[in-house]
Amino acid sequence: MILGLSFSHNATACLLDGQGQAVFCASEERFTRRKNDWGIPHLVLDELLAHHVRPGQVQAVAVGEGCTAAYGSRRFADFLYLGNLASRDRTLRSPLRTAALLAREVCGRTFRPRHEYQRLVTDALKKRGIIAPVRFFDHHTAHAASAFHCSPFEDALVVTLDGEGDGLSGSVWHASGSRLEPVQKLEEIRSLGKFYRSITALLGLTVNRHEGKVTGLAAYGDADRYRETMRGLLHPEPDAEGLLTVRSRIAEHHMKRFNLRRVRLGGLTAHLGMYWRSRSWEGLLNRMIAAQARAIFAGALEGDPASLSFEEKADIAAAAQAVLEEVVVEYMGFHLERAPSRKVALAGGVFANVKLNQRVLERTEAEAIYIHPGMGDEGLALGAAKLAHHEVPGAKRSVLHSVHLGPAYREADIERACDHHQMRYTRLADEALAERIADALVNEEIVGLFRGRMEYGPRALGHRTILVNPAKREINDVVNKRLGRSEYMPFAPVVLDDAYEEIFEGPKLGGARFTTAFMTITLNVKPAWAKRIEGVVHVDGTARPQVIERDDDPFYYAILSKFRERTGIGCVVNTSFNLHEEPIVNRPEDAIRPFQSGSIDRLVMENLWVEPRDRAPLREPAGAVEVIRQAPVGQPTPR
Repeated sequence: MILGLSFSHNATACLLDGQGQAVFCASEERFTRRKNDWGIPHLVLDELLAHHVRPGQVQAVAVGEGCTAAYGSRRFADFLYLGNLASRDRTLRSPLRTAALLAREVCGRTFRPRHEYQRLVTDALKKRGIIAPVRFFDHHTAHAASAFHCSPFEDALVVTLDGEGDGLSGSVWHASGSRLEPVQKLEEIRSLGKFYRSITALLGLTVNRHEGKVTGLAAYGDADRYRETMRGLLHPEPDAEGLLTVRSRIAEHHMKRFNLRRVRLGGLTAHLGMYWRSRSWEGLLNRMIAAQARAIFAGALEGDPASLSFEEKADIAAAAQAVLEEVVVEYMGFHLERAPSRKVALAGGVFANVKLNQRVLERTEAEAIYIHPGMGDEGLALGAAKLAHHEVPGAKRSVLHSVHLGPAYREADIERACDHHQMRYTRLADEALAERIADALVNEEIVGLFRGRMEYGPRALGHRTILVNPAKREINDVVNKRLGRSEYMPFAPVVLDDAYEEIFEGPKLGGARFTTAFMTITLNVKPAWAKRIEGVVHVDGTARPQVIERDDDPFYYAILSKFRERTGIGCVVNTSFNLHEEPIVNRPEDAIRPFQSGSIDRLVMENLWVEPRDRAPLREPAGAVEVIRQAPVGQPTPR
């Protein structure tokens, strides 16, 4: 078995079986409850080694990062590379601890040979009893492998684009069979991801987290107001070899000021003022990037970048989105003209931009598109594991059909959690439970669904999901207020497969079909349907669907089928089951907390219909197996 790992934002661990099929994959954030957590995914490894594999059964370890940096102090390296966000915050909140850490690093670099980052990784694995050989793969090679080796394509043009990784921000490959042939690499200084991240910071949003809000906000703005400004900051240009490349002036500016991958102590001291005002690692990072963004845009904006109106923010977002689309479409069009395949497989954080993905399909010669469902750095673990698998002679490719690869919880675990939190619960058969959920949706209630194995990647796809009736646009405001969210994007729909072409329109619907299973692309909604499902249609007339077939998840499919029987609508709202700024729920306790706070109306956990203690129990329906007792006081919470 092959263990895959990644350590940068959204640290992840995965496991492949002997056939190269993913059998487990989860991100550390779901366990620490800290969004985009970094470092060695210790809690995910705990889960893996407790329930899925013994240390001696791991035959190889694959890391989706080169880990080539050298350091003078092991503590400094642990802090900067392998520590999680909580450990970084503890250090930053103590000036003495921070000063001691920097002093150790200075002394280590001055008086001792530098140590290799890779050694830290192998040592950490040995402490867990994992002594299998460890392979370190380049960041963008791992992204490319996640895109192609998980796709249904036998051949494809593979493109990766993100902020940075191992000195690059992108790559292009021709893929066929089990081979990836490199065509071009984009250096970090050409980063499209840094461009979009800078816009995120300029608009007062959180980088590496709120880029999707920029995409949603763009639909409200006038792209022409700042289009030429953005074109001056990001545009295609030929390289010395006659290929098309990208000029990113924001990336150039960023790398002159501060580069996390090549940390210089002098560069750190230049940001001491921001350090004193920051209480967290993420806060410090956002202050630095926001300050750079304001400096870059100070002469281009009509007002103070720190006090933009909603209209100005929308216009900036619209221009940035439009120019990003122009550049990526031209760049991919150039490479598609020279590629042996018209299928495209994509990965990297830039392709979390679902509107961009639609433009790539519509405005290039692409016939079919696949976006890896864990397109961000969580995909590096799976991509590296796939690379290690394909190093074995005769290894075969295996398509990633499902992202339900995380932990599941027994009904007994859920009952104990309900007992501890003083919940009543009724156990129902699947048919009766699907009927009850459909009725709740018709009644415009908000239903939290917690069943089976947690999803890998950023999307909730039926196992850690909130379901809502999609008929009214007001549902966006209602649910966002209940969940404490502030979003510009509407909610996305989960759609029955036989309603796909009934609801959506476009010449390449067939080419988008595989990636719609993972909610990674927007599509145009037919005008008649846009009026019927206003809650899932954006102001630009698009929606971001998850399309399901009966065999994908019979229970989930049954809910939609019964909802359609009652309403004539073959889709419902599917939004992630989490409160604002929290990761998607993982454990039973994570799901109970939003229910207790009143953020959702109904909670379903496996086959249990859960009720608060102070709510009168519903009449036992036909199909109920049993009504469980009122929970006793003082029952311990399951781990």
